[in-house]
Amino acid sequence: MDLPFDERIARLRDPEMKARILAEPPDPCDPPSVDQLNRHTFKRLYPLGDRLDYEPSAQDSVTAIAEREGRDPWEVTYDVLLGAGGREFLLLPLLNYARSGSTACIASSASPPASFTLVDKIGKFRRRPKRSCAAARPASRRPRRTPPERHPPPTSG
Repeated sequence: MDLPFDERIARLRDPEMKARILAEPPDPCDPPSVDQLNRHTFKRLYPLGDRLDYEPSAQDSVTAIAEREGRDPWEVTYDVLLGAGGREFLLLPLLNYARSGSTACIASSASPPASFTLVDKIGKFRRRPKRSCAAARPASRRPRRTPPERHPPPTSG
């Protein structure tokens, strides 16, 4: 569909176009595509929404919406992506998001053995005030000290 964005969104909202797209068989391509999502993925797929909810509850998942409305999860996903004028996002948390929340991740990061991590180091560096190169260098440089000449040890004789 080689149309300007707004026209493309309008065309995708057309019921005939939507039915045709949703009726297409999955594309078993390599590398993996969205067509290869399984039904369990929809349980962890969430509309991000206007509030940018990065910790949604299970009842906000695409699966829960589909079950409440008696629709297919693919159809719900299609409609969600057309929200906000075609600019809606989906959230698919992959790691450290057990039971629809980050409580376990927060608890594990607070324990002493997990307190020193790469993220802590990155955060530490990011919190430092930026210094310009001129501020980092002293105004006048001392001349380099030349190493003392090495003399051979005195010979006895």
